[in-house]
Amino acid sequence: MRLKKRYLAAVAAAAVIGSMTVAAPALAAPGDPVVFPDANFRACVNAQLGQQANAVITQAQAASIRTLECDQMGIASLAGAESLTGLSTLRAPNNKIESLAPISGLTTLTAVDAVSNRIQDVTPLAGLSKLRLINIFDNAIADLSPVSKLTAVLYVDAAVQFPAVVAQCGAPYLNPVKNSDGTAATLTGPGYDRASNTINTTVPGTYEYDWTSSTANGSKFWGTLTVTVNDLCAPAPGITPGA
Repeated sequence: MRLKKRYLAAVAAAAVIGSMTVAAPALAAPGDPVVFPDANFRACVNAQLGQQANAVITQAQAASIRTLECDQMGIASLAGAESLTGLSTLRAPNNKIESLAPISGLTTLTAVDAVSNRIQDVTPLAGLSKLRLINIFDNAIADLSPVSKLTAVLYVDAAVQFPAVVAQCGAPYLNPVKNSDGTAATLTGPGYDRASNTINTTVPGTYEYDWTSSTANGSKFWGTLTVTVNDLCAPAPGITPGA
């Protein structure tokens, strides 16, 4: 009898829980404002809309933009671009942009021009299947492989890259430079071993390694990798640290 009562109580509790509804996150309404933390980026969007630089931008207005031109405006962040859901072409050359993450969900994009910025990672472009033009000349990109599966791409300009990394003194450092097909780009510089694709350094300092290769569509991918080797070298054999 006790087992039966416990069973019925458990069933009743489950029924109560099952009847409870969990509120889903509210979707942005067309009239809701879009937050653009970077004032320069907000000014660019407003210019496209024909508004004052600091005017409020609604979700509907942001979604209506098809082409956005933001050349040399001092933009450091694209935050807020998530709401530009109808965007086809984004041109933001000669700025200070470090991340493309805010445009990673803009699946309508067909062209991205981010020449002369501070971009290090092109992973946010990997899911933009309609991209046909990618212009990322003069940035700090070491790995082009995230865009390797974008079959619609006709042109990629990834020349003149200046990535920088920090390596441990005395420990082999794996070459981070990868072509658009995922293969390692061959470096030219002190301590680089092509067989193991590693940089081997035993003296602290700053070193430069050049590379030149091509993207899958034949355009160039080249630049200079700067490696800063710290001064925490492993102690010589037979020496105990602190002795």
